[in-house]
Amino acid sequence: MLARLFEVFPLACPRCGGEMRLVAFVTEGATLPRMLVHVGEPTQAPVPKPARGPPDWDLEPEPGLDWEGPIFPKPEFGFDQRISW
Repeated sequence: MLARLFEVFPLACPRCGGEMRLVAFVTEGATLPRMLVHVGEPTQAPVPKPARGPPDWDLEPEPGLDWEGPIFPKPEFGFDQRISW
């Protein structure tokens, strides 16, 4: 299921890409800390960091429309809208 869900083959070595094999299944929780210490991994879960606030750009108001913008000059030629091409 990991291969289908994350498109990653779980039994491929992340270092060389070679094929790995299952060695054991942990069925008792009491042996897990000993195994983690043996392979050099922490036995306690990391402390979650506090949530951050929204990005600063979300707090700025959106710029309004420029109704006093440039006025376009009158065209130099006449345009008759009654003619349809």
